[in-house]
Amino acid sequence: MKKTALISVSDKTALEALATSLQDKGWDIVSTGGTATYLEERDINVIKIEDFTGFPEILGGRVKTLHPKIHGAILRRPHIQVDTRDCDDLQIGRIDMVVCNLYSSGEMDIGGPSMIRSAIKNIFSVLPVVDHNDYTEVISCVIKGKDFKEELRNRYAKKALLACLQHDLANLANM
Repeated sequence: MKKTALISVSDKTALEALATSLQDKGWDIVSTGGTATYLEERDINVIKIEDFTGFPEILGGRVKTLHPKIHGAILRRPHIQVDTRDCDDLQIGRIDMVVCNLYSSGEMDIGGPSMIRSAIKNIFSVLPVVDHNDYTEVISCVIKGKDFKEELRNRYAKKALLACLQHDLANLANM
């Protein structure tokens, strides 16, 4: 089955290299507004979030990834029959990697932390990637066709949870 990465980042450092390696290895890339535009300008094929969900971004882009087709695809456990049946019945795809970094400005983000937390909850099926410094390691695994080992998944999940915590604390400090 073809793999899918959901990419939604504010910091686009090293993103082109990651997206290119995913595309070269046959991954589909689903992406949101500014990230999709950035990738398309670099000749990377992107499935726009609204095409993936069948629903447009609304409220000035504040609601785009808070959708059952996104979270269902992230939380889908391919080895659990009821998950597969439910997702197939509702035409919900599969997401294997969530690449998302959160606003560094302390601006409140809802969709990003939600996607990251969904990926953490389904860590054995979905890899959360929140730090561009990890792209080289991810690229190496993708190029070699390797699955992401449990140790790497756990390390990235911890880093992702810490990123969400830091984001929440920054927002708390700004209140």
